[in-house]
Amino acid sequence: TGDSAASSAPVRRSARTDRRWVNRARGLASSAPAWANRMYRRSLLVIRALTDPETGAQIAALRDGWDSVWPRDAATGAIALSSAGFESEARRNARFLAELSTDDAARFRPDGSPISDGRELQGDGAGWVGAAAKATGLAGVPVPQGDRWRDRGDYGERSGESGDLLGNAIAGGAGSEEILDKFGYRGRLVRQAGDKGSGFDAAAAWAITPFPRAELLTSARHTLAALLPPTNPFGIPPSSDWGGDDPWSAPTAWTAWSLATIGERAIALRLMLAIRRSETPTGMIPERVGAHTGLPRSTTPLGWSHALAIMALEELWPPSPMVPSRVSG
Repeated sequence: TGDSAASSAPVRRSARTDRRWVNRARGLASSAPAWANRMYRRSLLVIRALTDPETGAQIAALRDGWDSVWPRDAATGAIALSSAGFESEARRNARFLAELSTDDAARFRPDGSPISDGRELQGDGAGWVGAAAKATGLAGVPVPQGDRWRDRGDYGERSGESGDLLGNAIAGGAGSEEILDKFGYRGRLVRQAGDKGSGFDAAAAWAITPFPRAELLTSARHTLAALLPPTNPFGIPPSSDWGGDDPWSAPTAWTAWSLATIGERAIALRLMLAIRRSETPTGMIPERVGAHTGLPRSTTPLGWSHALAIMALEELWPPSPMVPSRVSG
């Protein structure tokens, strides 16, 4: 009918706008398979949908409780946008983050105001903001120094967890010697300082990228190897003693990104195929999925996971800086 045609016109216009936008991406190498190109493009579109085009504020997901800005999630989005060739959008995102005070809250409203809901301050926020600034060429953002990462919550946001946590130490600027001393155990890195029972932590991958520490490379590789077997077909947990056996997409994708960076292509590809299996039919990546079903068990899509997937795919099939992405799907 005429009414239905009129109501669908805005949808068609929006789809054309999105298609034109994503076609500006650098694109993966020509050897990339179709599934990788689809994941790459859809992931870029998810980040676009979660980002305010005026302010650069990127929320974690379109869901109550997740419709806020977490510095680590949004910073990864900025890094991914920059890497894909969307420099102006990425810098707008990084500039928004640089104006936040990660000492005020764990997350923020899209207008930049802190959310005071009792959630623990995050020890990695300033580090991720700095990484986004570096990736986008934004000057004047200080590198984390001192002990601001200590005794704060981390990416797991597990209530009641206290002490010094590995991801925070890596992102927060702790020295390699201190990290090995506090978190090292049998050549690997545990989640909580001095607690060998806290499990080997996938955040060890951050010491490969985006917070490289050459002195931690061997320990990081051994830590990640401990999380891989037996490999679940849908991914890996955040740590070897996480609790529950559901795979989480963000640790799976950031592990793939880091391993691909150091040439561990076969394992990185295996992890990205696990992400592929956990996608919904429309290509959305859930925060976590059932260990035996691969069905979403949490927020879908999660912008952080999509941003990390972009980075992993670009490491596996490095794009040419001059070739835009014009693959249908």
